[in-house]
Amino acid sequence: MCPLWTNKYIALVLACFLFAGAKAQVNDHIFPAAPAARPYIDFDKKGFLIHGRRTFIVSAGIEYARVPHQLWSDRLLRLRRAGFNCVEIYTFWNWHEPHEGQFDFKGDHDLDAFLKLVHRMDMYAIVRVGPYYCAEWDNGGYPLWLRFKPGVRVREPNAPFEKYAGRFFDRLIPIVAANQVNHGGSVILVQLENEHNLGWGTAMPNTYFTFLKDKAVSLGIQVPYFFSGLHHDSDPAGDRPSLDDPTRPNPWMSTEFWCVWYNGYGSTEKDARTYAYRTWKIIARGGNGYNYYMAHGGSNFGYTNNDEDAASYDYGAAVGQGGDLRPVYYAMKRAALFARSFQDILENSTAGAGGYRVSPAGRIRFADTLPPTVEAYTLNPGIRLDSCEGRILTLVHQGKEVTIVTYGDPGSRIRLDFSLPQGPLRIDTTVSTEPFTCGFPGVRVLVMNGDWADRTWVVGHDLVVGPRYVGRMTADSLETEDTLGAPVAPVWVYTEGAVRAWKAGAPTATPAVAHITPGPWEGADARSPLKTAPMSKASAVAAAQMASAPAPEQMGSDGDLTADAWYSTKVFAPSAGPYTLLVQGADRATAFLDGKPIDSFNIKDGQIPLVLGKGPHDLEIFTAHDGRDKLAGFLGPIDKADRKGLFGQALLVKGPPPFHELQGWRMVKATDMKQGPPKDMGEPYTIGQDAFDKKQGFGWFQVDLPDPAAPTIRLDFASVDENATVFINGRRVYRHEGWNEPFSVTIDHADTLARPVRLSVFVENYSNEGGIDKPVREGALSAPVLVTGWRMQGGTGLRPQWRPKARPAARATTRPTAQATAVPGTPCWWRTTFDASPDPALVWRIIPKGLGHGSIWVNGHHLGRYPEKIPVEGLFVPSCWLRNTQNELVVFDEDGRDARQVTIGLEAAASRNRILWQKP
Repeated sequence: MCPLWTNKYIALVLACFLFAGAKAQVNDHIFPAAPAARPYIDFDKKGFLIHGRRTFIVSAGIEYARVPHQLWSDRLLRLRRAGFNCVEIYTFWNWHEPHEGQFDFKGDHDLDAFLKLVHRMDMYAIVRVGPYYCAEWDNGGYPLWLRFKPGVRVREPNAPFEKYAGRFFDRLIPIVAANQVNHGGSVILVQLENEHNLGWGTAMPNTYFTFLKDKAVSLGIQVPYFFSGLHHDSDPAGDRPSLDDPTRPNPWMSTEFWCVWYNGYGSTEKDARTYAYRTWKIIARGGNGYNYYMAHGGSNFGYTNNDEDAASYDYGAAVGQGGDLRPVYYAMKRAALFARSFQDILENSTAGAGGYRVSPAGRIRFADTLPPTVEAYTLNPGIRLDSCEGRILTLVHQGKEVTIVTYGDPGSRIRLDFSLPQGPLRIDTTVSTEPFTCGFPGVRVLVMNGDWADRTWVVGHDLVVGPRYVGRMTADSLETEDTLGAPVAPVWVYTEGAVRAWKAGAPTATPAVAHITPGPWEGADARSPLKTAPMSKASAVAAAQMASAPAPEQMGSDGDLTADAWYSTKVFAPSAGPYTLLVQGADRATAFLDGKPIDSFNIKDGQIPLVLGKGPHDLEIFTAHDGRDKLAGFLGPIDKADRKGLFGQALLVKGPPPFHELQGWRMVKATDMKQGPPKDMGEPYTIGQDAFDKKQGFGWFQVDLPDPAAPTIRLDFASVDENATVFINGRRVYRHEGWNEPFSVTIDHADTLARPVRLSVFVENYSNEGGIDKPVREGALSAPVLVTGWRMQGGTGLRPQWRPKARPAARATTRPTAQATAVPGTPCWWRTTFDASPDPALVWRIIPKGLGHGSIWVNGHHLGRYPEKIPVEGLFVPSCWLRNTQNELVVFDEDGRDARQVTIGLEAAASRNRILWQKP
């Protein structure tokens, strides 16, 4: 059996994605546009209308927060070239308000600039404003400071949460509103909240939803909007023969059509076939639009990743992390160009017999094993396409001429029947290995195979045939990309009534080496800031307050946003010997006793073994984490959700760890806990078992503790699903809310510990599986001493005061003296330089071979966290952050590993040749 917490996590992730259960499927409606916006964006049951024209929405999921702003234009153009006419974005709260009241909308955070760029690219935008996001993003997008605000309960009717979310909306929503399509901008739809357990579409089950709606509208949102999402799935059309629904007042739309997944890198031909089929099902069965999540994944720069990811968020997307185009890209392109070519049919059609979509503009017949057949479609006045046997990639109107691009397997038949004023006309031909044209006045038919179709691009009213990708194009020049090292293939440009072969320049040079060895390296131990750094007045006040606190504060309570923190205190041993410090912690930690590292330990066990001499000792603990949980499906207080660093009461006890796992649990279902723990112990219960059949329910979980050998006992709970109220011998001693969160209970009341000692836990489960997820440990403590006087400072520690690096005469082969005296396991800094071409078509990665956990910077830009958690070698370096020479590479390794094996590698499969063409 899988551990219950794992099942719960999977269930809530699926709830986050799969409509949050049946409730989300009930309502996939969209709030209509305000009257002022309806001439610009409107809908009916059959489809969307933008500027009064039937428009099929082919949307690409992309996060501006995961792409440097210098590359926004490049990534958007790649999506536009694939036929996308829209992008869908999140506006992560912690990306824009990392510190309370300090808003950032500049540079990489400039939402207004991004939305205006989308408009200049002749694309639309769907904006998901939160305040919750998911997206495998740190803390689900909640600012770290929010978890330390008293009384905050997220995603519920809660005045403190609404206060802070409302303040964020006060800054965010006016930017979105100013960029609405009715104000000359790109925004056509807005999503409030995201994948909420209770309300999707237009459902508003409580006043929290009313608050979001009223706030958005009061701040100027006039385009259509909805809650949480519409039809999130990896196969949105599923097995339904039709997506038409006469009871639904709006079109069918999928705002998250998942392609590949966030634990993968790259895509295969099999993926392309899978997602092509699922996309064609949407088009064929009456869908009016879809958004691929993700079409371009990008990177988790800085500390933005959640605990499932590291630096890469490639997602196996159509456009790779380095801008490369995958097989799914070309599959998406074929479907997108077709849907947009015949959007006046698809956005105003009904299902007809024989697999038809029928519209006043024409008919399209779909079949799973055959290309769609277009019938009775008017191309130009007096020219109608009566039928087409063979796939149509796209239609391009070029002045008075229409070019129809058709494709199929070599040797397959292409037949088109037309009605002209002078009578019927048929074109009947066979696909060859090379493209060719045929037709008649007013219509040009371009016939090609599938590979050439992938090499065909619509640029304005021109068709470019030949390259793997077309970038910028002017009247006289054209930039293309092809496989790295491939010979330059010819390029033809089809304009009205003409086709020309353009003249190629030399391709960009392939780098001479695929791996660069940097050096020489400088290294230095990371020094604890708690002893060596002068404190500001504010920090001194905070430290004084913390010194009188009974427990260490969780990481982030000082406002630091990194994934690291240092803790220090003093411990006193009345006699020499072994001791155990009992303190809760998360992820990873390194402890130093009187300046020297102690033996390894697992901080998640909550036990740090110490060997102390008699008297006082200095204890320092460096803690680090790999990203915070995205809090999928989480409602309620987040102050204790996925805490990092050290937290909870710290006790020093004499001797080795005293804990053992409790056995012999029994369980009784209940309706509430008003009557207190029952005398009946109930039926046997196994830890990790679902006690509620995946439904809401309550129950008592009980066990008799071994006869304590000491007057104080401590109970360590790793996770209870969902809420737990703890009783000892009928007395309530502790209340905990939330699942998959560790907590401890210390009991030292003599009357409470009257023998026998019975532990009763009342568990409240509100969704999916429930019970006690992980083992509960009990320890009898003899004369425990409360350890206080804790100081904490977030961050990596003091960075070395390195001077600017001079150009090295030779590469170093030995470890620098500064690092040679370091104690193994001590967090450390490393620095070097390297040379690499900043050509945007080359994909460079920093390969952290030999390192443990940590972060990498190039020229001051934080690439993100390593090690990667997906099958990709190294951290992506955006070309816009590179210089031709003297690129500074800085590594912070939390485990104190040697950086001399680190290299810079060229990802050849993702890299491309760039070629500049001139018009003849």
